[in-house]
Amino acid sequence: MILVFSPIQLLPYFRSMEAFFNLSLPTDWQSLSDSQLLYFFMQLSHDLPMEEILTLCLFKWADLRGLCKTHDGSCLVKQRHTPKQEATLTIRQVQAATASLDFLRQLISKSAL
Repeated sequence: MILVFSPIQLLPYFRSMEAFFNLSLPTDWQSLSDSQLLYFFMQLSHDLPMEEILTLCLFKWADLRGLCKTHDGSCLVKQRHTPKQEATLTIRQVQAATASLDFLRQLISKSAL
């Protein structure tokens, strides 16, 4: 199952990003493709913090590229295959977007037991 963000489903901080990008992200383990699973476990093997892994997965799976960091800490991003669409994302917007990938945390919490 692919998650397509609509304005009703979005957290307030994420709405401006939706205006620019049509994002579809996996919603559970079963909806991950083999390449997405491989990417997630490869990042996990690098012993990165989970927030960083979720952000990397978000950018990879939503086909986003960070262009630069602004003076206020926001990030200018674009989708790789739509070069004319760019948006500025705050840390809160990225956190709201990565919240949709929280199911990936289950692996860590179960393995810690």
